[in-house]
Amino acid sequence: MPSNSSEDRPPTPPEDKHVLFVDTCVLLNYRGLDQLKPVDFFAASTSIRLIICPQVIDELDGKKEDAYFGDRASKALQMIESWGDAPCVLQPGVTGEVFAQPFFVDSAIPSSASGDARILQQLQTFVEREGVVNVAVLTEDVGMKLRCRAHSIATISLDRALRLPNPRTELQKKHERILEELEHERRRRPVIIVLSGQSELEPTDQADQVACRVLRGSRVNIDAVMTQYLADHPPAVASALEGLAGVPQVSVFDYNAALKAHFVEYRDYLHKENAFREVQARTVPFYMFVRNIGASPAKRLNIIGHLPEKKIERVGLYRDFDDWAQKPEEPTAPQRNLLPAALPSFASGLTVPLKSRSYGRAHSNVTFVADMIDGLPLINIQIETLQHNKDSGVTIGPFFMTFLPSAQISNVGITCTILAENLPDKVEFQALVLVHS
Repeated sequence: MPSNSSEDRPPTPPEDKHVLFVDTCVLLNYRGLDQLKPVDFFAASTSIRLIICPQVIDELDGKKEDAYFGDRASKALQMIESWGDAPCVLQPGVTGEVFAQPFFVDSAIPSSASGDARILQQLQTFVEREGVVNVAVLTEDVGMKLRCRAHSIATISLDRALRLPNPRTELQKKHERILEELEHERRRRPVIIVLSGQSELEPTDQADQVACRVLRGSRVNIDAVMTQYLADHPPAVASALEGLAGVPQVSVFDYNAALKAHFVEYRDYLHKENAFREVQARTVPFYMFVRNIGASPAKRLNIIGHLPEKKIERVGLYRDFDDWAQKPEEPTAPQRNLLPAALPSFASGLTVPLKSRSYGRAHSNVTFVADMIDGLPLINIQIETLQHNKDSGVTIGPFFMTFLPSAQISNVGITCTILAENLPDKVEFQALVLVHS
């Protein structure tokens, strides 16, 4: 039911058939007259007679070449021409016809009169010739409504829900077609996402990522360890060896000198181990997962991950992380059974059981590296071809990142610049490494 104001809608005429003079604006801005039903005009009506006057046809002819309304004007003229000379049934209860009077200008209407004035003049002629009383003008034009009010002629307007979208120029239509083609092409491209996690188990999505945990390692009391180490490694006594093993005294002196130097190296080693354990407490191992959720494979994919340099001190492949302090080799004693067995390495048991891939190559299709480049923590992943699969991708790593001593250990965003042979432009993607401190 149309939502028109009471001043636009005349009282329902007593006759069964209601006559409406159609304004040009209705033909250009609303659905075709052949699609309208009686209820679209009056709340309670059984029959509608739509009249097209010569002035409206002239105005439609003048719009045929218009950039905006040309198509609509041509279609309206084709519809009107198809009606023929007799009233044409458009819908049950709706007929359309042309007021086919000779084209003349009434002497009371000057040649400079507006189109609205000419339509009202032809409406008056129609009323006089047809002898009808209740005639209204179907319009949405404010100027026409005011002129009708001045002449006590009723007007009605269609529901704006029946209005067509604003027309577009050929340039606008071409622009929209280009946008549609670009969108279609975009949907056919690869779409790369990067996720992270503590283990090689690939998360379903970012919400499914497992937080990575900081490595743990307790510092040792160097003085206490060295006291025990010295006690377990006493110097050789020359008198104890003479005549027992036939060991020359010079070998005993050389061993004791080497053992003394070894104690210095071993203390230095313990300092390095403590430094390593302090770094462990700021280090997080993690994997990265690259997935193509688009509609086509990504070719020659290159991902450059930028970690925040104000937060991260060091980044690298995890297999290189524990290559920190080498335990010094103990000197060979003149007689080994006089010395206790060597203490186990303090480095043992410090690393987490993560599977490391050799030389940064997950398989023949993928290579990767992580390092400090010009002082910036960077990760570079190169994949020859990444097939499109919304459920799984490529697991890469493990990597490690060490926080600065002054930085708070928390989640880290990796800004990934993604390039591919079949991506026209680089793409930025923010990968989030969840960190459980």
